[in-house]
Amino acid sequence: MSASNRALSRLPLSVFTDLIDEPQSISPEDLRHQVCKKLRDFHQKPGLQYKSGAGSKPKEIITSVGALLRLSPAALLRAVDPLLTHRQCQELVDRVCAVCAPRPQTALSLLQNESASHAQ
Repeated sequence: MSASNRALSRLPLSVFTDLIDEPQSISPEDLRHQVCKKLRDFHQKPGLQYKSGAGSKPKEIITSVGALLRLSPAALLRAVDPLLTHRQCQELVDRVCAVCAPRPQTALSLLQNESASHAQ
């Protein structure tokens, strides 16, 4: 499964730890839950979710990493307001990218892995 399909609710708590300036006000578990709920409810406005017509498409519900990363910074801020500030939204996206990004490998390490598997 690719990282873009990863559920936001299954992100590690390290993404949400110390994200807000007042750590005593909300725990990382509660922050993750509240952010996920706000993102899930963001595009669910009555009459818009299933509206169809020429050129229109159903609104995407933000429940995965890929959907979160497709949001513009302004849309993300609107979705999670008043939980996070603009700076905190940027930090959240940076942390999600750091957690979900593939680990880089050098060409040498790939060749070594390949030659080791052929030697067996």
